[in-house]
Amino acid sequence: MQEGVIPTDGMVITESVRFAPGVYSVPSGLTIDADDVTVEGEGPLLVSAAHEGAAITVRERSGVSIRELAISGFYYGIRTDGCRDLTVEAVKV
Repeated sequence: MQEGVIPTDGMVITESVRFAPGVYSVPSGLTIDADDVTVEGEGPLLVSAAHEGAAITVRERSGVSIRELAISGFYYGIRTDGCRDLTVEAVKV
């Protein structure tokens, strides 16, 4: 797992990451694009002023875990389509 990762707008995640604490403007959101990936943090806040789109998008994946994040300002906090074995824990939306 990569530690201390800074989320960036439009980031595509293909391996497990732990985000660094902080507030991050990511109006285009993040995409998880691999199976068996964990995305977690120590309370990072993903924000957008647009009130549209999704903070995190996951499509057709399995074994994905999303933990210990906060999300604000999106239409969808986490959007999933066609996923299996998805875990979401301690996420504030």
